[in-house]
Amino acid sequence: MRSQGKVIVDLVERYRVEQNKLPQSLSDIDYQANMGNGPYYEILDSADYRIYFTIGFDELYQYSSKNNQWSEVP
Repeated sequence: MRSQGKVIVDLVERYRVEQNKLPQSLSDIDYQANMGNGPYYEILDSADYRIYFTIGFDELYQYSSKNNQWSEVP
């Protein structure tokens, strides 16, 4: 998950630099996500986003652009 997530973060950040805005979805960065456990992409506000994977019934493994970190969220 972490390596797949890093690829997505790099693509989102490249898009942000080139377009001066966040992509609206993973398809904007030409990333085809497999449904199920993720990855999922969510815009939090005009500057921040999160990428997450489900790991279990109610746990997430997520990246937050606010703090540039991956974490597990129960």
